[in-house]
Amino acid sequence: GLGDVYKRQSQTRDIAFTTTASDADAAKALLESAATEYGWGSIDLDHSVAKLSAVGIGMVHRPGTAARMFHALADRGINILTITTSAIKISCLVERDRAIEALQAVHGAFDLGGPVPVPIGPSRESFCSTNPRP
Repeated sequence: GLGDVYKRQSQTRDIAFTTTASDADAAKALLESAATEYGWGSIDLDHSVAKLSAVGIGMVHRPGTAARMFHALADRGINILTITTSAIKISCLVERDRAIEALQAVHGAFDLGGPVPVPIGPSRESFCSTNPRP
């Protein structure tokens, strides 16, 4: 006869955060040392990302700020890797090699450019995430 067919889903929770590149390796080592004790899966570290944030109390009363930011990035074909938001801050991770272009896109979307160019240095952030065991 026929048996029941079902899909068993496991619940997982990933935790991710950014840290300065200079602290990234130490953060990963610390998390790896606790992984066994707490039953965590793998610890991944990605040095190839940059965090882009828009911050300001004015966002509370201006709906659509996140949409404008994300559209500016999409119009340039810049992939958003993760998004975090609060009442006064929108942050996203983008590929590090597109970080300056991403910043310029967002500045353009909010008309934040000025007459004097300002040099922008490379991002100094890394991305670390914990992945549950399979």
